[in-house]
Amino acid sequence: MEVIAKDNASGKVIWSQKKEYFEPGLDLDGDRRYGAWQMKDILDFTLPPRRTTTEKYYAVFPEGANKIDLEVKVVYFHKAGTEFVVHHDKRTLEYK
Repeated sequence: MEVIAKDNASGKVIWSQKKEYFEPGLDLDGDRRYGAWQMKDILDFTLPPRRTTTEKYYAVFPEGANKIDLEVKVVYFHKAGTEFVVHHDKRTLEYK
């Protein structure tokens, strides 16, 4: 999941944050990332099927940024070179 905030006037990225979920022990190519003895120390980074997961991001924008374009994109990487956009949303935040 990636969240990007851009200044509306200039289009310059003023804040962004990214979070990745993956199957423990495997990378995107399907190769082992960790040995079996290391798995006991690793947290579960997978997204459970048919469950909603909520993420909170605390963005701090520069002073004087009154209008911000916010973009959220969730991408599923099936295997190396194959990805699907699961969710994409754009909104404009205006401060007075």
